[in-house]
Amino acid sequence: MRSILTTETDRRRVIEAIEATELGYMVTISKPPRTAAQNRFYWSILTACAEQLTDQLGQQYTQDIWHEWSKMRFLPSRVVELPGGQVKEIEPSTASLTVSEFSDLVEQLLQYAIEKGLVWTDEMKDAELDLRKIDVHKQKVA
Repeated sequence: MRSILTTETDRRRVIEAIEATELGYMVTISKPPRTAAQNRFYWSILTACAEQLTDQLGQQYTQDIWHEWSKMRFLPSRVVELPGGQVKEIEPSTASLTVSEFSDLVEQLLQYAIEKGLVWTDEMKDAELDLRKIDVHKQKVA
């Protein structure tokens, strides 16, 4: 069972499910991961960057390259010690970001892109509208 707690009814339903579950199961409580609407908006920005922005030499890059660049620019990497004392830097990933963390990434990328001359596209506007609909729905439910 996976559930995002947005109301007290949700909370009661989860508590009832836990109470009815036999021993031996694991329960994990964590912040929800990024949403599909957030991901769509993020990729619409990356697509617009690929179409509109160039570097100092006039080179354009794909949305996948912009994705890699934004992870390296705005997300922290981790350094781990491997067996034998070797050290390895782990590249950042967007897959495990919470809603709030992913929102911060999107805001930073959007601010950078706009400063570099990005113009909002219809795809970006549609994706942002989807995000707003979800936020308005959550506010009404809560």
